[in-house]
Amino acid sequence: MVKKAALLAAILMLQAGMLAGCTSNEQAAQSAQSQTETQAQQTQNLSVQSTAEQTAAQQQEIQPQGSVQFADAGELSQEQQDLLCDYIDRYYQILGSFEQQDLSDLFASDAQNGLLAEQLVLEYGIQVRSSQRSDLHLTGYSSTLQVQSVQQEEDGNLRVMLREDVTQNFAQHPEVDSNVLDSFHMFELTQEDGSWKVVSHTGGQDRLYWTLSRSLRNGEGDVSDQMEQQAQELIELLQVNVARREQTSDEPLPQAANAYDRQAAVAYAKQWVTDRNDEWPDYSMSGGNCQNFVSQCLLAGGIPMDSTADADYYSGEIGDVLILGYDEENLYHAVIITDVVTDEEGNVVDYLVHSNTANQESFPASAYGYTYQVLVKICGWN
Repeated sequence: MVKKAALLAAILMLQAGMLAGCTSNEQAAQSAQSQTETQAQQTQNLSVQSTAEQTAAQQQEIQPQGSVQFADAGELSQEQQDLLCDYIDRYYQILGSFEQQDLSDLFASDAQNGLLAEQLVLEYGIQVRSSQRSDLHLTGYSSTLQVQSVQQEEDGNLRVMLREDVTQNFAQHPEVDSNVLDSFHMFELTQEDGSWKVVSHTGGQDRLYWTLSRSLRNGEGDVSDQMEQQAQELIELLQVNVARREQTSDEPLPQAANAYDRQAAVAYAKQWVTDRNDEWPDYSMSGGNCQNFVSQCLLAGGIPMDSTADADYYSGEIGDVLILGYDEENLYHAVIITDVVTDEEGNVVDYLVHSNTANQESFPASAYGYTYQVLVKICGWN
């Protein structure tokens, strides 16, 4: 039985003004479900590979084809550009094939904690993607990088902030471009034996980077045990959270006097995912705009307020909402479902979502590092 929780109340308090942020546990924990739509509503389901094809693909050695390039390299040298492109390229090769690679040639010899942090994040990503119903191997990717700032430290090291736009194609639905826009990377680079190497990396799409980077900043000496423990705890939560999605309930969904216009909500999401509606504040640089964005989508679908409820995870439709985090006490993100992914028998295996901060289009919900995911069913309002 899925535990009842008021998981979207704060998101939907539209009459009191829109909310900010993906970072406040207290805000996200206030989020609650709404209800479900009439059964006559049509859901946009994607056709996918047959089970036999998926199994055969997983048995083969998958090497995704992709590219990484700079649109604006700023003052970086060609060697520094090549290092960072190689780094990002290997990131997608590893996640796309579910196979770890040795990254030690990219790191400085005395940056073992930084190397370990990257390996742990990638291993966690592999565990997340390989544990889902959906086939999240990558068939292709295209990443474009832009330098935001370069700062030279007193010791000669460089701190580089990059912005990334990336399109990923997943094996479950290779015809769909899953876009992640305006995500940030922070690198520290150093020279060793005449060559540039990585000291540390923080950023990308996984909050685990930030968790481990705190250990690197605040710890003294060898913090490898602490980082490994943090990563192991999240892997254990992953197994619990994925199993939780399979739970079902016989409790009937509430009825609403006024219907929810799912198509209008999804149309709004697709229109504004990479832009901002100036009728509302933008909190992208003040904690995150994800809850604000989802609230606007629900308002576009006719929802003025919400009441509490929750639903079976795989009963979602377009226009429903997912609240994401690591567990029920650590919720960080809100997204809106814009497509439902089914297998050849019509069973739901995943959702494609749109979100803000980072701006994401048609991204698989099951590819998130946030493995605790609660479906918020929206059926209308009374």
